Amino acid sequence: MSSISSADIISIVTAIISATIAIISILLANKNRKQLQLSDQRYQTAMKEIDLKHTEKISQLESKLTTERDEVTARREYEYDARKKLYEAYEPLLFQFNELSENALRRVIAIARESRRGKLEENKGWLSTSGYYLDSTMYRLLIPLATFNLMQKKLTMFDLKLNPFFHQQYLLAKLLYHTFAHDIRIASIEPEIKNYDPNLILKEDSNFRKQGIFIGIIDNIADVLVIKDESRVMTFGEFSKCMSNNSERKYFQPVVEILTNFRPRHAPVLWRILMAQAFIYRSILVNYEKHYEKENVNLKEILLSIPSNWRSKFDWRQEIDRNSIPDKLVLEDPFDAVETYLHERVRELKIN
Repeated sequence: MSSISSADIISIVTAIISATIAIISILLANKNRKQLQLSDQRYQTAMKEIDLKHTEKISQLESKLTTERDEVTARREYEYDARKKLYEAYEPLLFQFNELSENALRRVIAIARESRRGKLEENKGWLSTSGYYLDSTMYRLLIPLATFNLMQKKLTMFDLKLNPFFHQQYLLAKLLYHTFAHDIRIASIEPEIKNYDPNLILKEDSNFRKQGIFIGIIDNIADVLVIKDESRVMTFGEFSKCMSNNSERKYFQPVVEILTNFRPRHAPVLWRILMAQAFIYRSILVNYEKHYEKENVNLKEILLSIPSNWRSKFDWRQEIDRNSIPDKLVLEDPFDAVETYLHERVRELKIN
């Protein structure tokens, strides 16, 4: 046997190594392919899970958006229907309230004017006995309160905040409604009207008569002035018939008592009340006008900014009184007290 040469051995070893490497490469390739296949399966599974989660989230989002859209649509439809009904119910009422406020304001100013002219003398003036001027004064001062009574009844069916202007006018009407009952409060505001004591004025021997009306009586009067079957307030003709009927006149007797022989000089508390009402009426009219002229308004500013030229409108002095009755008593003190009162009420009613 011939011997194997070194070259042959090297060739054989090389061949074995090459074969081994080839086998290992094949094994590694198979392993890597299996790993890749496994990784690809995991990747596909992970992607499916992610897609499923995204699909669920999108579905949830679509459902939420659909619900919100339906709610917004329903809310819009509700508010549209509610505003429509609100306008139908309140627009005519507020128009009438505006007209009645103007009439009441003119009457308060007229009282000062007729006092200057000497038409309100005790026991012989226009307010001394029951008649047209007394009845018409009562009607003009009371009928806006009856209109507020109607507003309150309708408020149970509507949300006035759907219309800011309606809500503002309602707040002013509410402010007005309670003025007659605030006689003690207004009298105590600086400069204070001395000796206005409800315990004293109810005594028979008191010379200082009551100059306000309890809120319960105002409620009864306002209720009487509303024609419930027709959802409206009385006309002046209907009111006159009530005043001529003793069984119905009794409801208005407290008002008759404070207005009969009324003179600003001798009933300073009631005069402050009427001045406060006049400034509220002015605010109602200004707010109404600016709203329909589409001007931005600050209700608080309108109510509390009384023009300086208005002072002369409430000067009730006759010519013969001007030297003996100082301007401060007529043109300053009542205005200061009423301004303080209105500031307090604005805070209480949260009028902005």
